[in-house]
Amino acid sequence: MNEKVVQAWLELNDPKTNDLVQSKWDQTNAGILFAADKPSPAVGVGVITGKSGDAIKKDDAEMQAAIDSGELEKLVKVFQEKPLIGCTSVLSMARKASKYDPNGDINNSKNSERFKDYIKRVVDAPFFHLTMSEYSTYHRKEKNWDAAIDEIANLYDGVSADDKNKIRDSIKLLAKTAASNTNTKSSNNLFAVSTINSPTKSDVINIFLYSSFIQMEESESKGSHSMQSDVTINRIALDFHISAWKPLAAKVAAKHIRLVDDWLEDNKTEESDQFTKLNLTFAK
Repeated sequence: MNEKVVQAWLELNDPKTNDLVQSKWDQTNAGILFAADKPSPAVGVGVITGKSGDAIKKDDAEMQAAIDSGELEKLVKVFQEKPLIGCTSVLSMARKASKYDPNGDINNSKNSERFKDYIKRVVDAPFFHLTMSEYSTYHRKEKNWDAAIDEIANLYDGVSADDKNKIRDSIKLLAKTAASNTNTKSSNNLFAVSTINSPTKSDVINIFLYSSFIQMEESESKGSHSMQSDVTINRIALDFHISAWKPLAAKVAAKHIRLVDDWLEDNKTEESDQFTKLNLTFAK
C-alpha cells in the first residue's frame, strides 16, 4: 500500500482539524421538502455482524485499557490486534471529516450533501477495496399503499428484521404525506445503513453502505385513483484486509481511535416517537 496515499488520506480526514458540526434543521436555509406538520424522518443505523456482542465488548475494553495506560507502544500493539476497531476508526474519521450527522435530517440539503461526502471519503480511503457499487430501481403502481410499503421494505437485503420495521414505518409516513397531497410528488432520502461483517475465520472484513431515495405520488384523475412509487437504492461494498492492517495501525492511532460500541452509537438515529404512534391504513 502506498504510504504517501495513506498519509494524505489521514491528513485530509484528521478529526483534529475537522471539528464535527452537528447539523440542525434550518427552515430558512435548508431545502425543505415537507411542511412542518408532515414529518420526514430519515433512519440511520450501524450494524455489526459475524462477531458476538460479548467479543466486541471484550475487544473494546482491552482497547480502552490500552488507551488509558498512556503507553504508546502498548496502545499500538493492542490496536494492531483489533482490526475491527481499526475499521470503525477509519469510518469514523470519514464521517467526522464530512460532518455528516446521522441524527440530523438527511433531507436537510446540507446534511444530505455531507452524507454524499462521507460516502466519497470512505470509498477513497486506501484502507478499503471497493468490490461493488450499484443502483437498484423499483417502480410500481397500486390501488393502495399497503402492498407497496411491504415490497419497498423488502428491497433492503441484509437488513435486520428490527431495522426493516423502522424502514417500513418511515415509508408509511411518506405514504401518508403523499395521501394528503394528491397529485403532488412526495420525496424523501429515507435510509442510510452501515454494516460491518467481521467473520471469525477470514482475512477480510466486509463493509456495506446502503442509502436510498423514495418518491411517492397519489393521483386522482377522471374518477381514477392510483398510487405510484419509485425507489432508488445505492449499495456499496468494500473489503478491509486484516493482513494489511498491522503496519497501518500506528498511523491511524496517531489520528483517531473509535471503539466499536461508540461507532454503533455514532451511526444510530435516535428513536423518534413518530415510530411509536403509527397506526395507519392506506387501503381505499
